[in-house]
Amino acid sequence: MTWLARMILLIALPLISAANARDDVKGPSPDVPEAAQLKVFVGKFQLEVSEPIKAKGVVEGKWVHDGRFVQQSFNLKEEKGAASFTGTNLFTFDPKRKLFRSWRFFSSGDAIEFTGIWDEAKQTMTWNAPDPNDSGNLRMVGVFDKSGGQVWTIFKDDAKGKLETEIRGTHTPLK
Repeated sequence: MTWLARMILLIALPLISAANARDDVKGPSPDVPEAAQLKVFVGKFQLEVSEPIKAKGVVEGKWVHDGRFVQQSFNLKEEKGAASFTGTNLFTFDPKRKLFRSWRFFSSGDAIEFTGIWDEAKQTMTWNAPDPNDSGNLRMVGVFDKSGGQVWTIFKDDAKGKLETEIRGTHTPLK
């Protein structure tokens, strides 16, 4: 095989693979049954933060990349109009590490990588990450109800494990 043919294959194969990856899937990949738990992040939701600030927005999630990921886009605006931002969340189940993973990207330029555990009995997802801005820890706990809604709390601990901040909010399904 000539050098030119190899280069064409190196360039074309990733493009062909990307073109064949569907982002219009309706559910999780059958190859990763644990990913089915991520269905709680799919749909359109009213996003409300109740403490320590009051803010509202919308979050919308869909299955992407052949059902191996859920992608959410969101916007949030403080009620007093002082602050607003947008972001993207990606969720997946990592079969090699046997845990859920999430990446959060914010219009502020911040990004956070979480690992998560699903508790089927409590219908709760708990995410943990080191705080990217200091030596503390972030923990996010989401409790899901039968309507598809979520009540969540974000805990920010300092390096010694002392609670510094607690943020509370909800996701309410929109029809």
